[in-house]
Amino acid sequence: MSWEDALFTILGDFMATLGGILVEWWREERKLREKHFEDIKEMCLDPLLQKLDDLKREFVFGESGPRWSSLEIEELHNSDVRWWELFSFKSTCGINPLLYEDLKNHYVELYKELQELEWLIKAKYAMYLRTALKLLEVIESDPEFKAFEKLFEKAYGDKMSSYPRYTVVFLALGVDKSYWPNIYSYIKRELDKALRLGNKFYNSIEAQEVRDMAREFKSKIDKCIQKIEEIVLKAELRGKCRYTGRWSRPSYLLKRSHLRRATML
Repeated sequence: MSWEDALFTILGDFMATLGGILVEWWREERKLREKHFEDIKEMCLDPLLQKLDDLKREFVFGESGPRWSSLEIEELHNSDVRWWELFSFKSTCGINPLLYEDLKNHYVELYKELQELEWLIKAKYAMYLRTALKLLEVIESDPEFKAFEKLFEKAYGDKMSSYPRYTVVFLALGVDKSYWPNIYSYIKRELDKALRLGNKFYNSIEAQEVRDMAREFKSKIDKCIQKIEEIVLKAELRGKCRYTGRWSRPSYLLKRSHLRRATML
């Protein structure tokens, strides 16, 4: 064998070995990225979706949403522990804080939307409660509403005494009756009076402000939900981080068992 043949043989063996190493490295890297995406989905995105869904219920009016009274809102607003002041996705039970912060490396648009939503809750939720309280006070102090309330109580007693208030609030906020069918089944006998009251307060400053703020909150929540659903459907990990390197050891995995125990409490 000539030296040229020997050289080509050595180079061939070397390239084959290098190619094998690169293929194995690529496989390991792919496995790490797939595992990391599954961790992000399980310990961050899925619980985020649940939290966003629960949060959205605060701004969807109807029988399954908030049905306030002046007293309830006042107590909530003046309570010692105000959840909106401490609101943070990062500290939500079920969400791994390291993986939440890691969203900046992979899904920066989502992370930005979530941070903006946190700010919105902290900055405007108290104002939202105050405006809702003003709307309720305006309605409950209205002589025509008081007469409507007494008429309903005379027919049904105290058992459903809150229905007139809910009805007028829902109508003032433009909530379709499909969102409060059980209440509507009782109110429809006095629907003309209810509609007249609802229209009376629909154009009030308080009702307009509550509608506008609720729409703002829901719009931001829906943006976050949409982005998460798109990420989950694509099932693709963007970008890089210290958890997907060949020799890295994801520190969040050390907290997995602790996190699961915490979510069961």
